[in-house]
Amino acid sequence: MKLVILNKEKPDNEFLEKYGENPRVYRNTLIFLCVDENNKETFYNYLRKLIALRNIEGDKSLKLTEGQKKEVKNKLKNYEQREYEELRKYYRRLFLPAKDGFKDIDLGLPTFGESQLDKEIYEYLRSQGEILEKISPKVIKDRYLLGKDYIEILKLSEAFLKTPGELRLASKEALAEGIKEGVKEGLFGFGYIEGGTPECKHINVEITPEFLEGEIIVKPELCKKGEIEKTKSAISGEEGKSPPVEVKESEEGYGKEPTEKRALKELKLKLKVPIGQISTIARIANYLKAKFSKCDVEISISATDGEIEVTEYEDKILEALKQAGVKIEEEKSSVANIIFN
Repeated sequence: MKLVILNKEKPDNEFLEKYGENPRVYRNTLIFLCVDENNKETFYNYLRKLIALRNIEGDKSLKLTEGQKKEVKNKLKNYEQREYEELRKYYRRLFLPAKDGFKDIDLGLPTFGESQLDKEIYEYLRSQGEILEKISPKVIKDRYLLGKDYIEILKLSEAFLKTPGELRLASKEALAEGIKEGVKEGLFGFGYIEGGTPECKHINVEITPEFLEGEIIVKPELCKKGEIEKTKSAISGEEGKSPPVEVKESEEGYGKEPTEKRALKELKLKLKVPIGQISTIARIANYLKAKFSKCDVEISISATDGEIEVTEYEDKILEALKQAGVKIEEEKSSVANIIFN
């Protein structure tokens, strides 16, 4: 997968469809990050102040008092620490190739403390189910083997890369693991095209697909008969060729298993979150917000055995919360209870 950063509001269809003068083949591998014009002026104001502070600090002709120099230094440090945050507020629109054009996603506000753009975007898309690190063997069977005697593994892998709006797998290994698990569980078999005829070789055993020409997965009924019916692939209507991989969107959307739904009407979790994993909670909260009309996250922060200067607390903590629109419900010298709405 490739992250394309554009200084515009939306990518062009031509960029998705063409690679120079040639047609683009792997269209589903592109992820576009674009600017949010609503935040343009805010971002430019931030840049102006950052540049001004740097000029003031570097101008030796200015007769500043020690107090003023310290104030400029502290403000400049604060602005420089906000650089990634301010950039992300401006670059927050994601566009994913879809069946009809692009799927538009608002990344929202950046996670406090995050500083790696590709990592943040990857984790966000993974939490939203837009990138899969594993594909269920049942999804493979129900979506791609349904109504077919077999499908070629290499063609299935290519379909994920080429077809806009199809499942986005984090790696080829994600598909390999799904196939490996499905063969071991007997959901489908594994074999090869031999002499123009599909042959099942393994089922209910552990195999590892190598994504070679002619590797196939086969519906289990044919494997259990001991041989593939030698129909020369009547489904495709062409001797010696496998039926084409037909990519369809299920009624429940891409990557969803067509099974009976079990739903939760209410959800409450009490979590003890390790430092460094706060961004995970933020992504989960955003996901739940899309599922429930009311979703509040209450976080209690307790910091002891150390110290922080009052000015540093006000500049870095309170200011960051203020900019993020976070309301402080209760504040004490050692504990602050914070509500994220």
